[in-house]
Amino acid sequence: LEWAASSGLWRGKQTGSNDKPGFSFGLPGMDDLSVQKVLSAVAPVVPRNYVVMEVKANLLQTERKQLLSRFSADRFKRTACVVMGEPDAGFKKRQVDQVLQAKQAKADTQWRVQKSEKARKKAAEQKAKQLAE
Repeated sequence: LEWAASSGLWRGKQTGSNDKPGFSFGLPGMDDLSVQKVLSAVAPVVPRNYVVMEVKANLLQTERKQLLSRFSADRFKRTACVVMGEPDAGFKKRQVDQVLQAKQAKADTQWRVQKSEKARKKAAEQKAKQLAE
């Protein structure tokens, strides 16, 4: 859904869950899930790397088997990986580092904007002072 929103489609009130979010774009093709149905029909034919991010469906054996049966074994390497529990220290450190880098980049950008704004104001004051003389 993020790809649709970043493409400029306006998204109304969000419904559903993170696993199965509601489509509320105001476009019939998006809202009645026909785009999703087309993508799920085309995916088994086009050999690419796919990640199916449906938590409930991937955890239930019957639904996982049904989904995997659509992808032929000769064209796709089918891998299912369920990761649960506490992440290891290295993963936590990488996540913290990424968050800190994002915060630092945001703070740097704000500082540059404030610095340029101060410089602009100072230049405007000096120009006004020169005009007053």
